[in-house]
Amino acid sequence: MLLIEKAKFDVLVDNAERTGFEAWYINSTPMGIYGWKITREMDLTWERRVLPESSQFADTGKVVKTVSYLKVIKADFKKEGVGNG
Repeated sequence: MLLIEKAKFDVLVDNAERTGFEAWYINSTPMGIYGWKITREMDLTWERRVLPESSQFADTGKVVKTVSYLKVIKADFKKEGVGNG
């Protein structure tokens, strides 16, 4: 499963609704590249977690973020074996 932050989810879906485009969340991992078409109708369970403030390695601050998890097996797009690893 791959993490998605609620703040990012909301911005993507809001912009898609405003512009008439589809919202996609793409994630590159050492195992492959995965993409999900995201909508408000998705059955996501949100939880609050203490996580790094950013993905920058020099930034070690922690903050509480609202997150959910997307199942790799349910990705709308999969390209395995070509990720950033």
